[in-house]
Amino acid sequence: TGGKEVLTRLDEVPPLPASFEPPPALAESVTLADTCIWIDPLDGTIEFVRNNLHHVCVLIGVAVRDRPVAGVVHQPFVGGEEGTVTYGALDAGVFGDLAPAWGGPPEQLKLAMELKHTTNPRVKAAVASVEGAGEPKVSQGCGQNLLKVL
Repeated sequence: TGGKEVLTRLDEVPPLPASFEPPPALAESVTLADTCIWIDPLDGTIEFVRNNLHHVCVLIGVAVRDRPVAGVVHQPFVGGEEGTVTYGALDAGVFGDLAPAWGGPPEQLKLAMELKHTTNPRVKAAVASVEGAGEPKVSQGCGQNLLKVL
């Protein structure tokens, strides 16, 4: 990887659009006890080991009062020197470096899963029970699966 750092400084992350209004869940007075920040610095660990770096992500999730309200998926090895960032917040939308940088809800329900789960009978039954979803997208790692359904 040429010594490329996986982490990006927070002050280098693209800002939210000027029209961004904090969603009600975030605009309320929130205490540290109400907030949980979850960070997975190396989502897709086995893909990293296998040198399949396009499957590696850094994930950040924010929950307030046990409810997820915001998240970031950073692909450090996709999209050039800085990587690619996709982020979103409840009631605000999803934004990012890719074009288009935002999007509405998908027209059709999409499913995604890791390859190792595709043969599990319970998972196969669950997928079959979802009307109109079609075949699930298969990729490695949680962050990659999230990006497949956006």
